[in-house]
Amino acid sequence: MNDWLKTGLLTSWGAKWKTRRRLITPAFHKHVLVDFVEVMNEKAEIMIDVLKNESKTNSGKVHMMWPITLCALDIIIETAMGHESNIQLELQNI
Repeated sequence: MNDWLKTGLLTSWGAKWKTRRRLITPAFHKHVLVDFVEVMNEKAEIMIDVLKNESKTNSGKVHMMWPITLCALDIIIETAMGHESNIQLELQNI
């Protein structure tokens, strides 16, 4: 196990995992997530456009890891931090 992971939610178990899981559960309640659907859809549509453009320039082959990662980052920044993020588009134009 990587040392930087230590014993967080992903790597802990038993009572420690249960306590940490209970702490974050309210953040994933359906009433909270409903407010984020619009942002998630907007960022997913951007990702689809990025993938379409990439498939045109790469003979139909697309590496999925970075587009999905950047889409998730855009969603997290906007929903969790309240800051508008367009990392997908900014990095595509570089």
